[in-house]
Amino acid sequence: LKSLFKRMYNQSIYDYFNSCRLNKARELVLQKKMNLKEISLNTGFKTVQHFTTAFKKEFGITPGELLQHI
Repeated sequence: LKSLFKRMYNQSIYDYFNSCRLNKARELVLQKKMNLKEISLNTGFKTVQHFTTAFKKEFGITPGELLQHI
């Protein structure tokens, strides 16, 4: 399954799942209804630091920086 998924989508299942979680987190950040700790926990990250690091890797800015730009 893993190798077939990677051939079809050019990324691992984990990378795809993580990208989906981060896109959901980005939507939640933009809604401004939850703080970053709530968003990180609701999207499956154990710590805000891990969430912020993954978010920056995916989007090039931290969630806090995104909030400043909107």
